[in-house]
Amino acid sequence: MREVPRTLENLGQELGLSKERIRQLEAAAYAKLRKNLQTNAPDVMEYI
Repeated sequence: MREVPRTLENLGQELGLSKERIRQLEAAAYAKLRKNLQTNAPDVMEYI
């Protein structure tokens, strides 16, 4: 079965948020992940 890709707009509708807010949350989550990797696994950063 083929899954339909989830878009920012679809997620926003599901959660009652704008697609811009979903994009902001996504960017913040990636920033947290990046910071955590830099602190705890600096050798991994060369692959990102």
